Amino acid sequence: MFAQRSESAHLGSWRQPKNDEPSTKGRADAAVNGRLCSAEPERVATAEEDQQRSPAVVENPLSGERITILRRDTGRGGASLVWELVLAPGGQVPSSHAHPHQQERFTVLRGELEFRLGWRRLHVAEGGSVTVPPGRVHHFANRSGVPSRVLVETVPALQMEGLLRTAAALAQDQHRAGRRLPRLVDLVLFMREFESEVSAPLAQSLIALAVRRLASVICSLGHDRRYRQLRESSACFADKQA
Repeated sequence: MFAQRSESAHLGSWRQPKNDEPSTKGRADAAVNGRLCSAEPERVATAEEDQQRSPAVVENPLSGERITILRRDTGRGGASLVWELVLAPGGQVPSSHAHPHQQERFTVLRGELEFRLGWRRLHVAEGGSVTVPPGRVHHFANRSGVPSRVLVETVPALQMEGLLRTAAALAQDQHRAGRRLPRLVDLVLFMREFESEVSAPLAQSLIALAVRRLASVICSLGHDRRYRQLRESSACFADKQA
């Protein structure tokens, strides 16, 4: 879920590699059996800590997306992530995708959005909303000449915030390098790490299996280092904002 066209980014927590990190084989096993190359769970902030945080802002230089994380509700039974999306004129998610286990609700506060929801095409004007159920392939774009401001609620939250931050960090790296396409290694590791949050629009089971096997090889060879560095540097930027 790399988006196409804005300017900086940051990221969820990412553990600093230590001298006693698992061997490359251990990293490969972690990539297959758990979150990418890391078995350490991310700490969840308490409600009081969350209220004291400054709103986290994520900007994607390729997609024209500016995302502000408004609320992280990680309580069991009703976990959600509430975020505001400002999409520049001509901005769009570059490819259709689905969220296997999450529902998203988009409410247009200003401007308009063009949505593709499965085979349906929807024009969502100011004040309108659209709900995307889990597993439904979708795509959205701003075809107008003014920025669109949209309120989005993702339920359950899972690691959607980390996904948004990571996608923006990778897009910034791609933008700086002047590449038209993301690095294949980065894309594989991204899809592996966030397989619970995002999936391809077609042949999902087959692609997920291929991604897992490729990620295992990448980690076993130690080629995940660049991806991890992007995650780590973005996490530092996020900590400064919090």
